[in-house]
Amino acid sequence: MAQGDQLLFLDVDCIAAGGTCGVVAGLLEAEDVVVCPKVLYLPSGGARAAWTEAVLDQAGVAHPVRRFPAQGARIETNPGLLWSLAFGMRRSTFFAVGGFDEAFVGYGAEDTDLGFRVAKAGVPMVFTGDGAVYHQHHNAYDPPLQHFAALVANARTFHHRWGFWPMDGWLADMRAMGLIDWTSDDLRVLRPPTPEELAAAKRPLSAVF
Repeated sequence: MAQGDQLLFLDVDCIAAGGTCGVVAGLLEAEDVVVCPKVLYLPSGGARAAWTEAVLDQAGVAHPVRRFPAQGARIETNPGLLWSLAFGMRRSTFFAVGGFDEAFVGYGAEDTDLGFRVAKAGVPMVFTGDGAVYHQHHNAYDPPLQHFAALVANARTFHHRWGFWPMDGWLADMRAMGLIDWTSDDLRVLRPPTPEELAAAKRPLSAVF
């Protein structure tokens, strides 16, 4: 429903640094791209003393897989790294590629699908280190078994569309637990996770990566 020419998507548990919106806006004005700002994860209690950017910068931990430049922006060629946690794009481009597909219900693969549709449309994705987003601490699940049914359904939807499986690390974990029978062509549920398995998968966010 946003009416602006530029859109910035942020998860509710994220804090944008003071200059982040301007950085994203500048990149979108210069070129039709998808912009992913640098994300820093805050540890438990790591920013309670003073919520200043200096404190948040010092406390924040970078994600090990999504590598951002120290300064400036660079093209990222892996569309699977589009992250609904924090990204910006032109409103016209968002609607031209169809936005988020509501065939994906609940958690998992909706942003990966959008990333591949953006790439198919020829729109580059850039990672920038000039604007930061601070992800507030919370516990997480690895694998995210609290979304088990949605992960299975969305993985099947993605595979039907693109011919390969998303979230393969989580699927491999669930196969190892005996929850699913998963091959290159099929995904079948053997049983749902038990309450004990769900509790065992819960851990601090920093432990997930």
